[in-house]
Amino acid sequence: MSRPMRISLILITVGLISLLAWGSVYHQVRQTTKVEHVVHHRRANAKPAHKWSTLKLPKTINQQETTTLNQQISDMHFVGSVLIVRGGKITYERQFGQANVARKLPNQASTAYAIDSIQKIATGALVMQQIEQHHLSMTDHLKRFFPEVPHSNEITIRQMLDMTSGLRMDGPVGPTNLQTDDQIVDYDVHHVIFDPALYNQWQYSQVNYNLLTGVLKKLTGKSYEQLFNQQVVKRLGLHQTVMMPSDRLQVAVAYAGTPSGDVDYNRAVVTPAAQWHDEVGTGRVATSARDLYGMISGIMAGKIISKQAVAQLYQSGSRSTYGGGTYNLYGAAVNHGLGYGYQSMSCVSKDGKNAVIMLSNSFRSRYSFKPFAEQLYLKLFSN
Repeated sequence: MSRPMRISLILITVGLISLLAWGSVYHQVRQTTKVEHVVHHRRANAKPAHKWSTLKLPKTINQQETTTLNQQISDMHFVGSVLIVRGGKITYERQFGQANVARKLPNQASTAYAIDSIQKIATGALVMQQIEQHHLSMTDHLKRFFPEVPHSNEITIRQMLDMTSGLRMDGPVGPTNLQTDDQIVDYDVHHVIFDPALYNQWQYSQVNYNLLTGVLKKLTGKSYEQLFNQQVVKRLGLHQTVMMPSDRLQVAVAYAGTPSGDVDYNRAVVTPAAQWHDEVGTGRVATSARDLYGMISGIMAGKIISKQAVAQLYQSGSRSTYGGGTYNLYGAAVNHGLGYGYQSMSCVSKDGKNAVIMLSNSFRSRYSFKPFAEQLYLKLFSN
């Protein structure tokens, strides 16, 4: 079979898998995301920019590829950053649109965007780190940590990592007022629902990863933010990664869309601090495209957990292919983030050497770039 025909068949498969793996994710995020559209001005006392340094990566820019992609991405009315890495070297890097209109700041290589659910791949690695250190096992039951959760004696850590636990939340993943991580987890413990029909069946439910942050706190005595900063940010040398909400000027403001689907720079998406904090280990991180590549490729390369542990953690736990905080597709870790006006997409090969990263501060359903990112990854890196 010729390579073009083989790619065409793969792309058809991509579409079918996407409908299965992402449909419920999109539905859930759209339901629980409540934002206010106003003209937004960041506070002037943002942290200084001089500590915000860019992850250094070698570059081999492909000019022909650049010309083609520039046109394709512009036609999508894309706003944000795009990064392509081949063999550990940047072959394409460009930014589109504005990061902060009020301050006349365009999106740049150093701009950070909320990555929403992509954060779960790091949360999974932190849980696996505890397993490698023999403080936890995949077969441990949730009852060991939170016996109040219904049927916690039947739910394993592996099931929570793969979202086959049967747990779900009706409504937001935390309280509506600003509280501590411990209080948020306690809220989830006492509001989570066990659905027998979903037990051992895949159902995207963020509460699994919030409860896992509670497990990490009980094992380490450290907050999720402390663990993430120590074990992910510092170990991987990330300097453009923060927790939301953030007043750093380098974090892009999210913008709404017009009725026709274009970006509306007169309407910023403002998310209450309580909603960001409720995400705990599921969607609080903002990062630049380079830092996101550095994060995922570093995890895959065994810099947080061993390569053997990476292989054990990131494997399909159901027909959705979700496992350990990522969708395991095309020999890659494939992740999608959506919420609070942001959209993000990352496809990083399991050896960490090839990647397509797209981060945006203006989600508009008409111009969702998830299919484009997956198809581009396959076109560039399928054998």
